[in-house]
Amino acid sequence: MGNLSATMKLILLLFFSISISFGSRAQEIILKGTLQDQGDQSALSSATIRLSSLSDTSIKRSTVSGKDGSFSIQNLNAGSYLLQITYVGYDKLIKTIDLTADNADMGKLSLSKTARVLKDVTIKTIIPPATQKGDTVQYNANAFKVNPDANVEDLVKKMPGITVDNKGTVTAHGETVQKVTIDGREFFGDDAT
Repeated sequence: MGNLSATMKLILLLFFSISISFGSRAQEIILKGTLQDQGDQSALSSATIRLSSLSDTSIKRSTVSGKDGSFSIQNLNAGSYLLQITYVGYDKLIKTIDLTADNADMGKLSLSKTARVLKDVTIKTIIPPATQKGDTVQYNANAFKVNPDANVEDLVKKMPGITVDNKGTVTAHGETVQKVTIDGREFFGDDAT
C-alpha cells in the first residue's frame, strides 16, 4: 500500500504540473499592430516599440517594426501596460493599455511627423580663391582681404603663386604673365608690367 501511495503522489504531481503549464500558456497574449504615417499611410519600418508595466515602469519587452510597419510582442500576461512608440522625425506615441486576449490587436497606429521651426538660419559660402579653366587660372578678388584704399598691385601680391618684382613684372608660378584681365577685359593691354 505504501508503494501505491508514492505512485499516486507522483501521478498527482505530474497532473498538477501539466495543468499549471497549460493554465499559464492560456494566459499568454501576443500584442500586435501596424505603424503608419498619419498623412500618407505609408508603413513605418524600424520604429522602436517599448512595452513597460504600469505597476513598476520597468520595460517588459521591446521590438522594432518590420518593413511593412507591423510589430508583435509575444508571451505577455494580461495587465496594465504603457506602450511607447518612437520613430525618427515623428512625434512619440504613448498609450496606456489594459491588455487582455480580446484587445491584443492594436490595428493600425498612426504617427504624425514632427514639425520643427528653426529660429534663424545663416548660410555661409566660402568663395574659392582661384579656379582652373583650361590653362588659365582665374582668381576671385573677393576672396582676398585688402585695405579699402589698396591698389591692384596690393591685391595681386596676396594671390597664391603670384609675385610682382621691383620693376612691376608679374609672374605666376615662375612664368611671366603676358596678359591680365579683370571681369573679362584686358587690364594692362599687351604689357602686364
